Amino acid sequence: MSSLPVLLEVDIDMACDEDGFDPPLTAAERAVAERLIAEWRADDDVADDAHPITSASSGLPHGAGWSPRASLKFDLRTLQQLEAEENRIAADRARVLARMAATTDAIEAAEPTRGTSRDIEMARRSLIAEIACALTVSERLIQMRLDDAERFHTDTPTLLDHVAAGRLGFRQAQILLDHTSSLPGEHRAAFIDAVLPIAESSTPPQLQRRARTLRERLHPDSITTRHQSAVAKRRVGLTHTHDGMSWLNAYLPAATAITIDTRLSDIAGHLATADDETRTLTQLRTDVFIDLLTGTPQTNEPTNPTTAPRRRRGPRPTVMITVPALTLLGHTDEPATLDGYGPIPIETARELAGDATSCIRILTHPETGTTLSVGRDRYTVPPDLRAALQHRDTTCRFPGCNQPALTADIDHTTDWQHGGPTTLDNLAHLCRKHHTLKHHTGWTATHTTSGDSTSDGTLTWTSPLGHTYTTFPTNAMPLRPRQTGAPPDESPHDESPSPRLRQTPPPTPPDGTRGVLPENPPF
Repeated sequence: MSSLPVLLEVDIDMACDEDGFDPPLTAAERAVAERLIAEWRADDDVADDAHPITSASSGLPHGAGWSPRASLKFDLRTLQQLEAEENRIAADRARVLARMAATTDAIEAAEPTRGTSRDIEMARRSLIAEIACALTVSERLIQMRLDDAERFHTDTPTLLDHVAAGRLGFRQAQILLDHTSSLPGEHRAAFIDAVLPIAESSTPPQLQRRARTLRERLHPDSITTRHQSAVAKRRVGLTHTHDGMSWLNAYLPAATAITIDTRLSDIAGHLATADDETRTLTQLRTDVFIDLLTGTPQTNEPTNPTTAPRRRRGPRPTVMITVPALTLLGHTDEPATLDGYGPIPIETARELAGDATSCIRILTHPETGTTLSVGRDRYTVPPDLRAALQHRDTTCRFPGCNQPALTADIDHTTDWQHGGPTTLDNLAHLCRKHHTLKHHTGWTATHTTSGDSTSDGTLTWTSPLGHTYTTFPTNAMPLRPRQTGAPPDESPHDESPSPRLRQTPPPTPPDGTRGVLPENPPF
């Protein structure tokens, strides 16, 4: 445990005000400051930015004696420390809750006239009510925390150790717990060993996707059988909120959900090109959703039919799936992969493939799954290279971003105007927000190269404050794969061509602005 008291909230930013006045520090705040300043002195990267501080009693590094850059770096490290402390507190809370539940069960079991399942259940309810009242939170929240705590204790006890040691965030641990709990006991340790290195550097959405794929590889039961069982539980739910609004939620097959979501985005983007359209894309997606279900066009002025937009035939949704050829040939039962989700039954992939209007073949290694070739090389970005990049990245490649590659821009890592080529090892998907950020702030990115000067798509980002972050492609794709035997179009079946199936994408606007930043630089 850290030296910071568990129940004490330390507000670092309130330790000084805008005028440079330093209020007296509490003992806990002074301890935090002393520890951080000691680490700060030992950091060679900031030695030129900061002046010496003799003691934490003089306050935190704001105002006189500290450059703005040094202050920002210090505050960033402070936030990292506080985030780690919050994770450790969450791990301790889970351990305490599990211990309280076990103690309550033991008390009931020791009573000569009690100890039935009903007695234990009522004792649990009483415990939950007791904790909720003491913490001034809902019983439902305590019930969820208690359920997680007991599952951590019985299913994955080592996860909390990783959280307490600062190697894993508590939210990431919860995601791993959910995936682990659905695996048979004998496969759980292997799953944790395989996923932990990924979890330590993944945001929760990224980890959710990667853990889902790893879990699928380790699960002994057929994905088809499990999917059929899950489909039987499909449902739609309605939850009312404030101001005359409600949430409408659906639990349905992933392929169907992604198709619906993509169709909403495509039609909304199509409608947004109208000169008189003032609604945001979020509003348009919602209005399209209502329109498709009710048949009534939605407008900004529902009571005024004259403001209704013209009804247009929207584009067909784009759905991207990867099917291992050995699976299609019946040589393996490896599932297909749906972009934006993960593994799906091969039967579902075949159904989607039946509606596809085009097919792009991508060669993958039958054992590692690494992409080997897309069939031909070009110096512009043709459709096949775009598809290969989308297969490699699947999401925006900025650290922590999970926006789908399908709706992102293709960025030249080294700007085209500065001599950057249009090749696999100089291209990556960036959502519009992070594309703009890269070209208008101090964020930079480089492709990581291997010994033969090729890149598999790994990007190293450097922040304006000098921190580096590495993002990895979902599907590694060497720029110049080693060729063995015949060319890809004529190769025997010693490598696994993996068909990339997609429906026709929406048409490019006539002004050619699709995928171009508002400032229109030659990226």
